[in-house]
Amino acid sequence: MSLTMWSDKSSFNAWRTGEAFKEAHGGGSLFGFVTMMVSSTMTLEGPPKPAFWNGLLPLAAPMAESDKPKVVDGWRQVHADGENLLPAECYVTCNRFLVAPGREAEFEERWASRDSKLTEVPGFKQFVLCRRDAGGKKGHGGDSGDGYNYMSLTVWENKEAFDGWRTSENFAKAHGAGAGGERKKPDTSMFLGPPSLACYEGTLVIRA
Repeated sequence: MSLTMWSDKSSFNAWRTGEAFKEAHGGGSLFGFVTMMVSSTMTLEGPPKPAFWNGLLPLAAPMAESDKPKVVDGWRQVHADGENLLPAECYVTCNRFLVAPGREAEFEERWASRDSKLTEVPGFKQFVLCRRDAGGKKGHGGDSGDGYNYMSLTVWENKEAFDGWRTSENFAKAHGAGAGGERKKPDTSMFLGPPSLACYEGTLVIRA
């Protein structure tokens, strides 16, 4: 999965119709585009499937300018030999939710009212609650896909940081545990099914 976050949709659309997008997708020439398509056909099992989300309740740990990955001409300069995987630079967790129609505002209020301590957790980098935007054309992020309409996306320094948070008191409190550690039974009536967690190792990180 390739993942990009933008300040707003108009900024993304400006990039998608600009020179930087052409450069990343074959350089804007017919030969470059064909070369990219041939390469993709040899490495991918199917066409890419974009999905768009509106970001809510963003949180981020402060980052010094010196800690940002080095970028040259708008892209990372790394050695890739086509045989070995690139080293992981972060760990991304995506927890997707099936929220019932008419319960969206209630779901968002539940998240907004949380007393989040994520910025105090070692290894935490970034969080955003995502609401599915399926208003475009099919094949361009418009199809609803598997039906998940919300997703909590969290970026960690590494898997160890994520695992440490999951076993912490902060995690227990955020997921319904009361005083003494007893877990309250959550209200699941707003969901059409259980959440689905997907985890990724992140590489080629670029930060503005």
